[in-house]
Amino acid sequence: MNKNLLLFVLLFLSLFSGARAQNLKELRHNLDAPLQGLDFSKIPTGILAERAVELLPFDAYDGVLRDSNYSDYASQAMLYLSLASSRDDMLKDMSPESYLSVMKKSPKESLSLLLFRYSTLREQAYQEGLIKRNGSNLSFMKPSSQRLYQQREVFSLAPKRVVWDTYDVSFVLPPNLIWSNMQGEIRDLRVRFEENAPFKVVKPSQPISHHYQREGIVSFFRSDSKMDALCRVKRTYK
Repeated sequence: MNKNLLLFVLLFLSLFSGARAQNLKELRHNLDAPLQGLDFSKIPTGILAERAVELLPFDAYDGVLRDSNYSDYASQAMLYLSLASSRDDMLKDMSPESYLSVMKKSPKESLSLLLFRYSTLREQAYQEGLIKRNGSNLSFMKPSSQRLYQQREVFSLAPKRVVWDTYDVSFVLPPNLIWSNMQGEIRDLRVRFEENAPFKVVKPSQPISHHYQREGIVSFFRSDSKMDALCRVKRTYK
C-alpha cells in the first residue's frame, strides 16, 4: 500500500472524526447550499453524489479496469468516506473509524468488497426543464420527482496483501469485509486471476487459491450476475 496515500487517508479521517458537531453541521450546510431546493428525503438510495466530498471519483470505480482506478485498502477507505459524507447524518452510521478498525484486524490474505448503489442528478433533467441553474445554485421544478435521478454503482475489491514470494496465492473474503447497501442483491461473485483463467466462485469465509506460471504484475478480474468486467485490483508477486 502506498504509505503516503494511507497517511493522507488517516489525516482526512482524523479531521472528520475530530471535528465538532457544529463543524460537521457547517460542512453539511455548505455542501447542500447549491441544492437547497431539493427534497433530500426523496433521494432513492439515500446517497447523492452531488452532496458528497469525492476523494476519489465515483464514476471511475464502476467495475471497469483503468490505469487510474487501482483499488487497495487506502483507496477503498477514501471511497467509503466519500459515500459517508453524502448522508444527512454524515459519519454517524458509516463510521470510518469502525471501517479502519475492522480492516486493520483482518488477516493479510483478506479481500475487502465495497459495493454501493448511489444516486446522481440526471443530465437529461436539465434538458427536460426539471433542473435550472441560478448562478451557483440549482432550482428544481419538481423537487420530489424520481425523474431527477439516475442510479449508479461504485465497486472496489481490495486486497490487504499485494506482494507474494511464491507462485501460489490464496485469498478469503470475510463477511465483515463486505461493505454494501446492496447485500440482498449480491447473488453471485466470481473472480479470475489472469485474463485467460476460468472464473471461480467467491464465497464468504471460504479460501480461493490460484497458481501462477510466471513472475510479474497481473490483473485481478471480477464478474457477477450482471457484469463481466475488469476489477481495479492489480496483484504484484515475485
